[in-house]
Amino acid sequence: MFSKPNSNSFFKKIVTSINNLPRKHFFALIILFVCVLILSFIPANTDTANQINRKIIPSTSNSQGLPSAEPLEKQEEHPKKLPDRVVSITVKSGDTLSRIFQDEGLPTSLLQELLVVDSDHLRLDNLRIGQVLELVIGKNHKLKSLSVIISHSETLHFILKDDEYIANMETKETLWQTELFHGKVTGSFTESAEKAGLSIRQTYQVIGALSEKINFS
Repeated sequence: MFSKPNSNSFFKKIVTSINNLPRKHFFALIILFVCVLILSFIPANTDTANQINRKIIPSTSNSQGLPSAEPLEKQEEHPKKLPDRVVSITVKSGDTLSRIFQDEGLPTSLLQELLVVDSDHLRLDNLRIGQVLELVIGKNHKLKSLSVIISHSETLHFILKDDEYIANMETKETLWQTELFHGKVTGSFTESAEKAGLSIRQTYQVIGALSEKINFS
């Protein structure tokens, strides 16, 4: 049988051992005890890193009729949609649809696709000087529509629908009137025609109609 150790004798041995310690070890032990005692009274820091700032929105309420809270910073669910880019081009001497597409960053494969759709009208391969083209370009250089203004009454539209282009000839009712322009050619014909009141488009139409009879150069 083992006897229980006497607690009083145990503490006496501890006190005796402490008293027999060298002076510097004794003071070191006292300082360590005081530090442990001070640390025991310091409260633990609360973790505020994961706290969420919230604000009260008076206009909304929960089932109990109390204002509900929402985060201060809330990202937009849907990003803003970029507007389409509309380009208007007046055909000049030497312009081709391939060069126009290249300047606007459109793929060359798109040109062949449009030429197939234009097989019933044959307007894209026969662009005239002074003719106006209107392009609507979306994001990622996606051509949404191409309009070829043939005359005041006719416009040929190529519209993207279900990832395919369809051609649509728009015809407007117009009233034709005869108007006389007169002037004297001094220098270049285009400058003289502009001074007489003709637009660039009208000037090129005159050049195209009379090029076989008049040497404009």
